[in-house]
Amino acid sequence: GLVTMIDTCRDASYGYDQRVEAFGAKGMLTAKNESTSSVELATAEGHLMPPAKWSFPERYNHAYMVELSEFVAMVRAGVDSEAHKLEQKEMMRHPRVVKTAWAAELSWKLGRQVRLDEDLDALQKQVMEAAKKA
Repeated sequence: GLVTMIDTCRDASYGYDQRVEAFGAKGMLTAKNESTSSVELATAEGHLMPPAKWSFPERYNHAYMVELSEFVAMVRAGVDSEAHKLEQKEMMRHPRVVKTAWAAELSWKLGRQVRLDEDLDALQKQVMEAAKKA
């Protein structure tokens, strides 16, 4: 079996806290908060650690830069490029994620809940028709 838990809190007195833990029969995976420093003081009174990085840009600066760089490269390459075709192929390895994201976008555009069992193609046509009339 496998149990996964993701906890976040923006209002913790010690800063933004996020934790990801997955436990299974073969092991455990834990992702802890990134700190401003790796230095920790341990004394008889306990442990003193630096605060966690405060914001998403601080914590994920490298990831944001990589994502932005790849996005710019994809735009420059164009929709007919091999890079774009590969990205499309890779994205379709996760059809439920794609369908969920599409339904969320349609929900926003239509201003209502969109169920995953609805005909998303028909809803997309409805959105396109409404855009033409506007």
